[in-house]
Amino acid sequence: MNAARGANGRGLRTHTVRAKAAGRRYSADMGKLIYGASSREFDIDDRALAHLRVVIINKLRRSESFALTLEHGVDRGSGRTTLWLHESIPLQFVFSGNRRPALNRFWVEELALSAGSTHGLHVLPEPSETAPFET
Repeated sequence: MNAARGANGRGLRTHTVRAKAAGRRYSADMGKLIYGASSREFDIDDRALAHLRVVIINKLRRSESFALTLEHGVDRGSGRTTLWLHESIPLQFVFSGNRRPALNRFWVEELALSAGSTHGLHVLPEPSETAPFET
């Protein structure tokens, strides 16, 4: 695993995750998903992180544990990390931007279906808001 020291001097391991979108450009705002006591940080763009937050909080609120797989970028060796999310493990969502992005209902639904599958939650490409929803 290619781990990097955080720029904040705390020695946190960070990984960058970028979501793909159907014809959508993302801003440079990168939030962080901070997982567990080990202080592992995953950089995720704010828009994707906002959608993941909705799905993750809804699953954990119902005491549903599940896997979350985050793919590393090419700059990190094109690997992936799978985390087991459970309500007892500390989890933080840190957004770099000050505005909440508008949520795409279709993306939330696709992410929720992914979270309920045997493969677990993955950051999927954002569908068009007018695209038909496939089950």
